[in-house]
Amino acid sequence: STPGESTILTNHHVVEGYNRVALLYPDNSSSSGNVIRVGGQEQLKDDLALVTTSRGNLNTAKFSTNLSVGQTVFVLGSPALGTQSDEVLQWSLTQGIVSNIDPAGESGIFQTDAGINPGNSGGPIFNTQGCLIGLAVAVPSDRSIQQVGFAITSESINTFLGH
Repeated sequence: STPGESTILTNHHVVEGYNRVALLYPDNSSSSGNVIRVGGQEQLKDDLALVTTSRGNLNTAKFSTNLSVGQTVFVLGSPALGTQSDEVLQWSLTQGIVSNIDPAGESGIFQTDAGINPGNSGGPIFNTQGCLIGLAVAVPSDRSIQQVGFAITSESINTFLGH
């Protein structure tokens, strides 16, 4: 990112209906952001959005498209922000593995057993080298199904970004 502006990737469903959003950072500072581009929501892999903010000098993620079943992953997010609670679990890090790639034939998605909950949506998923391999996007609506979360692959993200 440039010293005067940063672009942030998240899920379309996180910013849906908004042109301007509030952004909270790990150091508890905040800024506002403008939604500049959204993908579709018919397929999970297209549930992406770009937000710009005047806050500059944010770290830039390095991408990796290497993905394999059994690979260790780390998910960063704020899992309680997706609930109707005043309690907020900020900046939670969970660990798991890639459980499935293109589950049920849905390309551009992978499944993980790392803890993904409402509020993790739009959170980055990293490999053990610290490279972005995906973006948390969904959990099953049936909450009796546990340790199943879905992510958009970095390959799908690169397509959205035009790389």
